[in-house]
Amino acid sequence: MNLETAIQEKVHTLPVEQQAEVMEFVEKLSDKKTPIKKLHELIEKHFGDLSPEELAELPEDGSYNLDHYTYGSPKK
Repeated sequence: MNLETAIQEKVHTLPVEQQAEVMEFVEKLSDKKTPIKKLHELIEKHFGDLSPEELAELPEDGSYNLDHYTYGSPKK
């Protein structure tokens, strides 16, 4: 049995309401036409409104010590 057939059989056993949810999910997957954003676009989106002073306050070792700044783990 291939994957498509297995999915069809599983969906067939669901109540109609859940089948509709599966359909919505599949439609969302097939409608994804959003291109993958480049790193600089993501940085601009999340940090673009910070002032130069606020940017200067960001730690220089933020990526290296991410666990420290996120969870409070000891610095490396």
